[in-house]
Amino acid sequence: MSDEEYQEFVKVAQLNYENIVFQCEGDASCLPDFEIKTTIKYELDGKVKTFKKATVKTGGNWSRTNDRVGFNIKLKDDDRLFDQKYLRLRPDPTDFTVMRTKLSMELLYRFNVPTLQSAYVEVYVNDIYFGLFLLQSTIKPEWIQQEYELPENVEMKGLFNCKKDSADLNAESKDHCFNAVEEYANYTQPLDEFITSLDNAKSVEELRKVFNVDLFMKNVVFEYLVGSYDHYVTNGHNYFVYQKENGIWDLILNDFDNTFGNNLFVSYVYAMGNDPIDITEAPFEKLVKRKKHLLDLTYFDDKNKTLFKKTLRELLVTGFNEEFLFNRIEEIKKIILPYVKKTITPNDDGTYPGAINLIGQPSVHTLEEFEESFTVTSEDQFKIGLKNWISKRIAFACKSYGFDIDEINKEAAEYNKTGKYSPKEEPIKEEPIEKDECWSSVFGYECCENCNVIESDEHGDWGVKNGEWCGIKTSLCKTGKEGCPKTDYPCCSHCNVSVEDKTSRWGVENGEWCTINFSC
Repeated sequence: MSDEEYQEFVKVAQLNYENIVFQCEGDASCLPDFEIKTTIKYELDGKVKTFKKATVKTGGNWSRTNDRVGFNIKLKDDDRLFDQKYLRLRPDPTDFTVMRTKLSMELLYRFNVPTLQSAYVEVYVNDIYFGLFLLQSTIKPEWIQQEYELPENVEMKGLFNCKKDSADLNAESKDHCFNAVEEYANYTQPLDEFITSLDNAKSVEELRKVFNVDLFMKNVVFEYLVGSYDHYVTNGHNYFVYQKENGIWDLILNDFDNTFGNNLFVSYVYAMGNDPIDITEAPFEKLVKRKKHLLDLTYFDDKNKTLFKKTLRELLVTGFNEEFLFNRIEEIKKIILPYVKKTITPNDDGTYPGAINLIGQPSVHTLEEFEESFTVTSEDQFKIGLKNWISKRIAFACKSYGFDIDEINKEAAEYNKTGKYSPKEEPIKEEPIEKDECWSSVFGYECCENCNVIESDEHGDWGVKNGEWCGIKTSLCKTGKEGCPKTDYPCCSHCNVSVEDKTSRWGVENGEWCTINFSC
């Protein structure tokens, strides 16, 4: 590009958080992009590929508020790089390890989940060094065709980008997804019918008639394990839904820089209003930002969390384990370290490679901070080391859902050798909990302030507090033989509540007080 065009590019790149919040209500697409047709050269091992008249534009949403900006690329006509016409370049400046996106994609691939591909590249713009980036494929009709091995001339109408916040796949938020097929930009009938079916479903079995539930659960459990607030479970965005040839819909995640606990503490406490905790122990229940019918059917309505635990166990064994991830981290680190050093070394004028957004969030850091970003074990919840997150998250997941961590590690080691996974039912192993304590806190719930039992399971009795489940404390709520609170009063033969206090619900029978049965 010319010098004038380069200066215009730098000018357009000047954005900060306030621009997106106050001018665009969180959607950066309302702001001007820099876009140009230019020549791209890709060099590998001395061999150069040249792509003329490629369209390059500034890319990203919130990431545009960082000092280092990303790019979206569209190659012309039949030009392809790694068999891709559409590509993205992302510096992931908030992730000092520069690995979270890469590891996320590799994990999803191991889980047999449709996902994107990425490779590390060094970027130069007008011969100016911009540093280390990730070159990524992007979800477009052509990518779907390749991923699902479809014929070249297949007509595709049912690919929707759920990019806007609160896209919860329900009637209230269906306009938060848009058709990603340019020829059908205003065509929403498939999505409308899909969401109606989801809203009307009363069971997982009914969901399966239109939705790939097993794939959905793999994505949901992945979000839980990597502590993502930036996908379906929490924010409700950064994913696509695609209707396959058989009519069943798949959910496909997108954007992975905010994974492995990156930036989770801020969202968990300040955006979601949760109490500060060791963020590696954020329970699934507290990551759900709004009530979602899909999660009700597949998780909350299942007292034993059968499908979730089955999927969780599989993902722990087949990928989310220390043996695989730690080895992979060291392999990647060895490859990228020289380029990281180069990227974080200031230019002669004191600026840093690619840091052209002078009002953006600075990503400047030292080599020491790069090393610490893998192993940080301090109490600073804003800086979660990559390996620290993995170790503590595995331990917390096993404790929360009753898995024997030694058994999981043993099976993971075997899987890493053979690539064979054998699903099996594992008995629930729970830490002993004093019933006088708040036993339900282990599962992410407070204890009740009364004794009104709604449901019971193998863990104990459950009530409701402020619209959420709460655990019944046995020290407070002693049950008699007839299923009523253990008091000096008889058990009512009816369920008509006259008065309620912290320990019981009271009725009147034959002119005398009686206690209401817990089953009422």
